[in-house]
Amino acid sequence: MWRPSDRDLCIALSRRVCLSPFTTTTTMASPSQLLQFIDQNADKFIGRLGEAVAIPSISGDATRRPDVFKMSAWLDGQLKSLGVTTKLMDLGKHVMDGQELPLPPAILGRIGDDPKKKTVLVYGHYDVQPANKSDGWDTEPFQLVIDEKTGRLIGRGSTDDKGPILGWLNVLEAHKALGLELPVNMRFCFEGMEENGSEGLDDLIKSEVAKGKDGWFDGVDCVCISDNYWLNSRTPCITYGLRGLVYFKLTVSGPARDLHSGVFGRMVHEPMTDLIQLMSKLVASDGTILVPGVDDMVSIADAEEKQIYEKLDYSVKDVEDAVGAPITLSDDKVEVIMGRMRMPSLSLHGIEGAFYGAGAKTVIPASVSGKFSIRIVPPQTPEKIEPLVVQYVQQEFAKLKSKNTLKIENLHDGRPWLADYKHWNYEAARRATEAIYKRAPDLTREGGSIPVTLTFAESLGVNVLLLPMGRGDDGAQYVSRGHVLTVSRIGVDVFSCTARRTRSSTARTSSKAASSSARTSTRSPPSTHEVLPDWIHGTSRRDEKSRRSRRSEANVSVHPTVLVPESEPESCIRCQCCRRRCSRAEGGGRRAVLQYRSNAVDYAESCARGTIEGSVAFYLQAAPRTNRCLRTYVHADAS
Repeated sequence: MWRPSDRDLCIALSRRVCLSPFTTTTTMASPSQLLQFIDQNADKFIGRLGEAVAIPSISGDATRRPDVFKMSAWLDGQLKSLGVTTKLMDLGKHVMDGQELPLPPAILGRIGDDPKKKTVLVYGHYDVQPANKSDGWDTEPFQLVIDEKTGRLIGRGSTDDKGPILGWLNVLEAHKALGLELPVNMRFCFEGMEENGSEGLDDLIKSEVAKGKDGWFDGVDCVCISDNYWLNSRTPCITYGLRGLVYFKLTVSGPARDLHSGVFGRMVHEPMTDLIQLMSKLVASDGTILVPGVDDMVSIADAEEKQIYEKLDYSVKDVEDAVGAPITLSDDKVEVIMGRMRMPSLSLHGIEGAFYGAGAKTVIPASVSGKFSIRIVPPQTPEKIEPLVVQYVQQEFAKLKSKNTLKIENLHDGRPWLADYKHWNYEAARRATEAIYKRAPDLTREGGSIPVTLTFAESLGVNVLLLPMGRGDDGAQYVSRGHVLTVSRIGVDVFSCTARRTRSSTARTSSKAASSSARTSTRSPPSTHEVLPDWIHGTSRRDEKSRRSRRSEANVSVHPTVLVPESEPESCIRCQCCRRRCSRAEGGGRRAVLQYRSNAVDYAESCARGTIEGSVAFYLQAAPRTNRCLRTYVHADAS
């Protein structure tokens, strides 16, 4: 299967960062000095990502709210160290699960105020979704781990969205370290509530825009967001549409406390029974939304529109490979794609209050809550969908003739969004992407929701671009070491291209671009004798008691390599790249030998050429790799 080299991925992001609206040349110069810096600092970039992943900044968990604040402080410090002027914006408080909690701050930043340059606003989010090893993870979610068999960097947030954010920081670091001027002015807006409704952000954006020249977003020419994914691992894409979201919570309550089924079974109305009945009435097994009027809002696609989906480099097999099973709702490619891009969908997410632990507890829960969401598309809006859902659920509950009580809540929502993909912002991205990947990117509408996209578009009155950095098999918690460095490289090129397009596209500029590109394409790869950095160790970071416990475990031939901060090397069994054991590992009776799919030299070569990927882990990637090495690496990062 064809797959672009990670070096190419890096260059693509770099070209996009540098693309401006007035360049007419198709060959754009790659700043080789910057790319070499990225290659040489790949391990440092991966280490930075490891630090970020280690902070469990789960915005939807009240107990983790301090960690979200910790992440904001960490990120703010990183930005300031790179010369970015920042301000932590207080967004107030909100109520979640009956608790009043402070909202994590939004981080606003700026660097560069040259009126001759274009100003690019970059958005990202530093919060993540919940993750527990019991959810199906093979490793601890909040430890960045190298999967020795696939080369993946595994960790919550690596692609969604800490990796992408850090990719931009890596680009800034490269310019600062080399003493190079940024070709564009940059503005940043990073939030900590994206995974929980982006509460407070819309008001902040609107208030800053209302301040005019005194606001943080004054002079912004375009917006770039990297918080979504390619359709597959072969063809890059540019996204011009998003589905919206309405997220509901149904709570059924009955007895004053939990009951024993042996005492009260078939004597009382049970909340769980009612809730399951209600949840079963929401969506059919073929995906049809059973709430009257929801599907009816969307027009039927005509032949011309279906042809757009037919041309996409995406197949039923790609979907099956991504999910790991042949379970698509249809064997028709177009129908499957439209189900993601242009049709609404309803998904059931979970039940709170129910018994789920080990054993056989015969409890009748006193109160249970079911959560589900509807992804919506134009012309649907949350305001149109919510009344339909509320009315339907209440009617279905009445049919049960239950004496329990029902509560319906809209936890959060967001409208769908469509952009003009013929705008110069998209043209810049298309040229940069095509120049690197040697193929035109697919134009896609994404099935996910990023509500702030529409807010930026409407409030600022500028074009918003979605530049996916995660591949289709990323999954939102994994990231290939190779793809990571690509992010940084693409960031460098995006800068160069944007700046270049703001200047005149003379023949002289075209000549320089072609010359620089040629020089970059012949650049020698890094040495294949480099080994993993000191902060890559063979076991998880734990306290001394845990380490002693693990040393008594049976020998194993394969175990993940966990990335931990360089400041704590003493806490882990350290393994270098060449099947080498450390004395502590042998003394503890645990094999620290890493078994690789290829030989140690191949793995060392892959590491030397590796990178940091993800949504904008893309920005983090910073090293070329041979095709042979690429076959050892599978990109992934799921949500």
